[in-house]
Amino acid sequence: MAGLVRGTAGPWALDLLQALPRVSLANLKPNPGSRKPERRQRGQRRGRKCGRGHKGERQRGTRLRLGFEGGQTPFYLRIPKYGLNRLQYLIDLGRVDPTQPIDLTQLVNGRGVTIQPSKKDCGVQLVEKGADTFKAKVNIEVQLASEEWAALRPFPLEFSIIPFRSCLIVANQNECRWAGLALLSAWSGSKGC
Repeated sequence: MAGLVRGTAGPWALDLLQALPRVSLANLKPNPGSRKPERRQRGQRRGRKCGRGHKGERQRGTRLRLGFEGGQTPFYLRIPKYGLNRLQYLIDLGRVDPTQPIDLTQLVNGRGVTIQPSKKDCGVQLVEKGADTFKAKVNIEVQLASEEWAALRPFPLEFSIIPFRSCLIVANQNECRWAGLALLSAWSGSKGC
């Protein structure tokens, strides 16, 4: 014991370490008496309020729907939708050149979209409406896209319906607030208008 007090360990310390069990996640357990037994009251487990807190939506189970933003206008209503039929119309009129990459600046210059910074317009959401009549091959540059759309980078549009579900052409990303949707940033050469 004198060696233990002075800090000089002898060969007995190595023998002791080899004899003791190794600590791993499989053999961890709390000290005896440190855990209180669970109270037996109403509910699945944990007793009293069953871990759900005091009153309100969280205790009663009437949770908010997915995409609810606390009363402000949600993302899917805030951003105007832009269908492929409108894009095809601009191409047919010659306002948009399908050989050039199509981004928000080209849509604004072709008078297909009106952006008003005073109203904090963020851009448009490209949707699949008019996919059956869309016949042009185009290269669309977007600022934000869903996972399926981002996987198709560099966005040559050999038309597929799935990617259009949440593709977004954005004028200014700093003004837009997203509602927890699964959008990924995808780099675009243009910064909008």
